[in-house]
Amino acid sequence: MAKGTCKVPECGTVGRLARGWCLACYEWSRSHNWADPAGRRRRNLPADGECTVVEGGVKCTGDNYGNLLCRKHYDRQRRHGDPLAFKRLGHGEMQAFLRAAAHAETSECVIPPHRTGHWNVNTSDGFMNASRYVWILRYGDPGRQHVLHTCNGGSGANGCVNIRHLTLGDNSRNVLDRGDAGVQVGEAHHSSKLRAEQVTGIRERAAAGKSYQALADEYGVCRQTVSDVVARRTWRRLP
Repeated sequence: MAKGTCKVPECGTVGRLARGWCLACYEWSRSHNWADPAGRRRRNLPADGECTVVEGGVKCTGDNYGNLLCRKHYDRQRRHGDPLAFKRLGHGEMQAFLRAAAHAETSECVIPPHRTGHWNVNTSDGFMNASRYVWILRYGDPGRQHVLHTCNGGSGANGCVNIRHLTLGDNSRNVLDRGDAGVQVGEAHHSSKLRAEQVTGIRERAAAGKSYQALADEYGVCRQTVSDVVARRTWRRLP
């Protein structure tokens, strides 16, 4: 694509051209059935036609793509709300980050950019919870035990993978930690279809011989939901 000065007198942007227009005028014309971009409303553009972002103390010299930003910073602004936001780590960078987290010496939370909550990492065995993967890197496979957090009230809600903030426990301990940290459980969960008294009734009536399908029809849920309730795969905190 040629470079030069936009042929629209009111624009005068210097940079990449299409049909003799800068990219901003070209995109405006295309989205307005190829109308003359001379009549479009415009902001005061920098005289050099370059991106206005200063990153690391150095002004970006990329061509203005839109909103006084080059294409790279424009995309960052659109995706992350900040033209200076870092991109997510690549696979190799992420592996190095997790290995460092597995041997971290700091007591602060270790969080990669643009990660929150419980997130997964792609491993040779498929996708795995990042905190569990960090534990395996340091201590080996924990088997059936869960890898729990000691930070954020036990929830790990900020995405921390610092090995110093991880510990082992069973699923019951995991559920309790989530409840103590304010994570939605039981009736408070956004996808809950039953109330606590209904769960108690289902368990009592199933123990008395009522069929799972009959209970499912009565409470308006599927048979698997009843099975999970009775087997305590769900609603474990309820006595």
